[in-house]
Amino acid sequence: MDRDLLFRGARLIIPVSLQQEILPRLHETYQGIVKTKQQTREQVFWPDMNKDI
Repeated sequence: MDRDLLFRGARLIIPVSLQQEILPRLHETYQGIVKTKQQTREQVFWPDMNKDI
């Protein structure tokens, strides 16, 4: 299955088609904007991710 996943370093690249589905999940454990962005940047990537969060 992991053959279908793309990574940038250790971060999973989220395709445009899934970004709007992923955003609410990032906020489920909301610990403030700085911590949320930090944790997200460690795990996933997509262009303009910070703006979307």
